[in-house]
Amino acid sequence: MMNNYNYSKELNPNNIYPSINFNKIKKQLKLISDTNEFKDYGSLFLLKNHQFAVSVNKIGKVYVFYNDIEKDEYSHTLESIEHIFKTEASDFKIIN
Repeated sequence: MMNNYNYSKELNPNNIYPSINFNKIKKQLKLISDTNEFKDYGSLFLLKNHQFAVSVNKIGKVYVFYNDIEKDEYSHTLESIEHIFKTEASDFKIIN
């Protein structure tokens, strides 16, 4: 589990999209990271703040690390990630 967070959750994409332009997605994701720290690790990126961290890899698998917060605290970030992936794959959806 990622340091400084008590809980984690794994979310998967509804399908595998091998032709997604992940570099384009990362450029768009940097725009939503104004209040979050953004780290680019090549085939995955990390958005984090003091309450939660969200890691997404190039196929759209998402890991959320968080403390004692409501889902609403990070759900907006997940919605933004899903919307950005939809620019590359219109039927993309993050599922539990």
